[in-house]
Amino acid sequence: MKNLSQLLAVVPAAALAAIVSLNGCDAEQPEPELAADGHDDARADNAFRVSGYCSPDDCGDQSSTGTCWCDDQCESYGDCCDNKALTCDEPPVIAQDEACGERIVGNCDDGLVCQRNPNSCFVRDFWGTCQPEVTDPICPAVYMPVCGCDDVTYSNACALCNGSLAYDGVCNGDIGGMCGGIAGFQCVEGAHCELEGDFPDAAGICVEDATDSCSNHCDGQSEDGTCWCDEACVGYGDCCADINTFCG
Repeated sequence: MKNLSQLLAVVPAAALAAIVSLNGCDAEQPEPELAADGHDDARADNAFRVSGYCSPDDCGDQSSTGTCWCDDQCESYGDCCDNKALTCDEPPVIAQDEACGERIVGNCDDGLVCQRNPNSCFVRDFWGTCQPEVTDPICPAVYMPVCGCDDVTYSNACALCNGSLAYDGVCNGDIGGMCGGIAGFQCVEGAHCELEGDFPDAAGICVEDATDSCSNHCDGQSEDGTCWCDEACVGYGDCCADINTFCG
């Protein structure tokens, strides 16, 4: 105790207070001083930063939620918002044959259009390549149908022109295209599905309705008015030949 008393007598009060604070578990720690605008210190502490999004009004500053940044320095700090490039940056120009798509930042150069890769129409976040835009194409009179991503059947790939190819052949649901199946493709108006089997999820081909057919005309008259598809036609003897097929 004598040694402690002597120590207390010679140690200045300020130093003694510092010793106590270092050993006191519950002692309050001083708050760090932020820079004048608070930006530098806030950006230096990214331990708890999460992703976020920029609105057009946030460009050049912090996001409205305060979780990420939308300015020119965010790449150096590593705290850019997820959509900063899409919202705030001038999109780069993509050259011919270069990749383009929904998740690729940039636009095809003048005179080019982004064509999806084949069989990617139903793929989210698709990608393709920038290809020359065709104007007034002169296509051969050859019927080799292809289906575009717009669900339209074109007579050949040339007629598809600047569109994107879904698959070769007639579009599902068009006359001559597939119908039924697990996906339950429906035929366009004026056509009916002739199934190629009597089992569940059987597929078939869309066939154009005849003008004297009951397809889509049950309880009424055929399209050409030559026969009937209602309950009274049996008595009158003027039923269409396929009434049982379409109207039961």
